[in-house]
Amino acid sequence: MKQYFDLTAPLKALLVASIVLPLLVFLAVARESYLTVFRGAEARAEHVSFVVEEHAAKALEGIVLALRLTDQRLKGVDWREIESSTSVWDEVRALQGALEQADSIFVVTPTGHCVLTTRVFPCPGLDFSDRDYYRAHIDADAGVYLSDAYMGKISSWPIFNLSIRRSSPTGAFDGVVGSSVSIAYFAHFYQTIAHEEGVTMSLVRDGGEVLVQVPESDPGEQFARTMAGSQAFHDDGNGHFVIARQVGAFPLHIEYAIDKAAVFSVWYRRLAGWGALMAAVAFGLFTTSWVALRRAGAERTAREELERQIRHREETEALLRQSQKMEALGRLTGGVAHDFNNLIQIIIGGVYRLRRIGDPKSQQAIDLINHAAQRSAHLTRQLLSFSRRQKLNPIPTDIGAKLRQIVPLLERSLRPDIALTLAVADDAWPVEVDPVELEIALINVCANARDAMPSGGEFSLTIRNVRLAGHETAERLVGDFVELAANDTGTGMSREVMEHAFEPFFTTKERDRGTGLGLSQVYGFARESGGTVLLSSGEGTGTRVALILPRSARMPSAIEDKPDVTSAPRLVRRLLMVEDNVEVATTGADMLRGLGYLVDVVDSGEAALRVLAEDSRRYSLVFSDIVMPGGMNGLELRERIRGLYPHLPVVLTTGYSRDLRQGSEGDAAILRKPYEPDALRATIEATLADPRVPQFVRPASQG
Repeated sequence: MKQYFDLTAPLKALLVASIVLPLLVFLAVARESYLTVFRGAEARAEHVSFVVEEHAAKALEGIVLALRLTDQRLKGVDWREIESSTSVWDEVRALQGALEQADSIFVVTPTGHCVLTTRVFPCPGLDFSDRDYYRAHIDADAGVYLSDAYMGKISSWPIFNLSIRRSSPTGAFDGVVGSSVSIAYFAHFYQTIAHEEGVTMSLVRDGGEVLVQVPESDPGEQFARTMAGSQAFHDDGNGHFVIARQVGAFPLHIEYAIDKAAVFSVWYRRLAGWGALMAAVAFGLFTTSWVALRRAGAERTAREELERQIRHREETEALLRQSQKMEALGRLTGGVAHDFNNLIQIIIGGVYRLRRIGDPKSQQAIDLINHAAQRSAHLTRQLLSFSRRQKLNPIPTDIGAKLRQIVPLLERSLRPDIALTLAVADDAWPVEVDPVELEIALINVCANARDAMPSGGEFSLTIRNVRLAGHETAERLVGDFVELAANDTGTGMSREVMEHAFEPFFTTKERDRGTGLGLSQVYGFARESGGTVLLSSGEGTGTRVALILPRSARMPSAIEDKPDVTSAPRLVRRLLMVEDNVEVATTGADMLRGLGYLVDVVDSGEAALRVLAEDSRRYSLVFSDIVMPGGMNGLELRERIRGLYPHLPVVLTTGYSRDLRQGSEGDAAILRKPYEPDALRATIEATLADPRVPQFVRPASQG
């Protein structure tokens, strides 16, 4: 039997060799090519990073020199001159000169306000006290401070800042001189340098914050590792070769990073033939993974968008529900106020009738009823104020004169065992407020102080001018204001009570002693007027309530002395009363008759026009409610009377604040329900005393 040589083993060896030998050659060529490409990239990185580092150092040193020259130039110059002198501004601009990298040079006062910037003149007066380049110099000289990156307050584009400390002759902090460094300047320069594919040039603070990066991308963690490790050209383990250089003596580094794939793109092309199969496999795997990643990314994006839309819809629905709730509350409050004021008006009219009867045995009960009616009217007004259904009428007001005018009213709000003192600054500015709401706010503060001093004490009101810089109040108010501070020596408030003091319906008083709307009205009035309220207190140390009210740019009008129409001789006048509510009409007409008027009553505007059509000269005045459902309201009736009977004045009345706003337009008289007899008579007589009203009155016998 013929024996054959077994070629299995050699073939296997050849098979192995056919794989191993080419692989060894491939690895040798790959290694040599790798070293060549790496050394070339390293040489380019060292050269470019050196050029960029020199450029950055010179650019920043030029700015520092300009800052020191500016500081030297401004030594001994008054802040006012720095802020207002165009020659100083021109000199500082000249010091900035042709420094393209310097976006501006600016000077900041010790309080953090900018008084000079080479960008504009005069400086807009911005507050830089929140900037790190200002705060860093307050306690000690920080040398040349390199700031975070900001969006410029004046330029509105990205910048970072260099700043140096200004010191007084005693060494105290005297503000800073700084320069806004243009990020765009460095970005443009890096774009001309870093034009190779895969190259990223960055300007990085020592803390790791990237100030400038071209092209812009998410650096991930590579910069933090670079700052902590070697600054030689090296693989950062994150797909980049990186070299870093410190910029002069600044806490700043130039970062040159190149994508490894870009570095070895030539190497990959040389090895393409040798690694075709592996490249195909790698390409296949990469393509599969990339398609899967894209699909997963698309699904994630769609899911996030759906969640965002759901959240947006829920937020929109919540805002809509809140808006509908507040609108419903406002309408309910207005309607309740109108009906409630009518009821109170009936009570007040009944009290007036009972007092005219003059039964001494019933006087105490009558007083109690009247007191309850007044409290009810006050509560209605507070509810309208809280719900903001009550429109303010701000006018220039001399707050000191107003305070002295209402001292008797404030004293009645306190008790005899509480001493009231006033301290009004001679130069107190006028304020822009509604004087009626101011009076109510002061009465509410007095009432709270009275209840906090059950055994007596001292209550003081002080007025002074204040200038706010923004940090004094939670609302960041800035500008000229007047502070009206109320101080008492009462029991004070705990921290927990202070946190809720301005909340509506919050009260620490006993049941039936308070509604919790007093301080809510004070706060709402101050905020609606453009100011705020500052509250400070402590248990056993008293309470200080400070109303911060905006200064008025206008001066208060002189108050004319009006004649006392209530004491002047009166003619017998006949009035036409228009009121749809029978009870209100009955009590109102009785009140008018008790004041000496002749009264005819109708229940609608249409009925009033029919009566006037018969003989309009019979009446001296029409007194009408505004809200009369089912037909013509009081406002429409007033316009009809003005057109048909210009000689006949109209006085309107309502308990609904929205109608008060509409009815008070122009020069028409309007009386708020519920009204007292004195107020009713004063309004009617003042209207009749108007020189524009013809004094045509028939004798009573002709009525």
